[in-house]
Amino acid sequence: MLALAHPDAGGEDALFVWAVAVREYVCKALTSEATSDSPSESYPPADRGSADSGARIPFEPNAAPGRFDMLTDKALANSGEVGEPYASILLLLVDCCEEYSWGAVRQQNMGATYKQLGLIGYRWGMSGPERTRWYRLAEPLSLSQHHANHILQRLHEKPEKAA
Repeated sequence: MLALAHPDAGGEDALFVWAVAVREYVCKALTSEATSDSPSESYPPADRGSADSGARIPFEPNAAPGRFDMLTDKALANSGEVGEPYASILLLLVDCCEEYSWGAVRQQNMGATYKQLGLIGYRWGMSGPERTRWYRLAEPLSLSQHHANHILQRLHEKPEKAA
């Protein structure tokens, strides 16, 4: 079922994420690691795949020219409203622009993974609650995998955070 639900096999991201979550919950219950009868309320969703196949923020792909730049502009415009440390992180997208190579177009049309967002939070030095808010902010902004990679690259170039 996981192979059929995987987006690379023609499945849908949401179905794949749900199927992985169900499998992990059932496996956890079967191995007696579960401490309750309900699934974990952890956020973001548990993810054991690679960054390329992992759980992603909701994202509506649209390869229309200029759409990626509009999403980048949206993130930059919201940087003034989200407070720190999120504003400084979003401002790292100031020089992020649409690219037209196959790999870049693909990354511009898929949501950032929770692993990428978590790594950004870790490198910035966010606390657990700050990271949870970061995940929740990234969703309505429709941050793509390309956005997240750009931020990570900028953080790698500047090991000392600007905050």
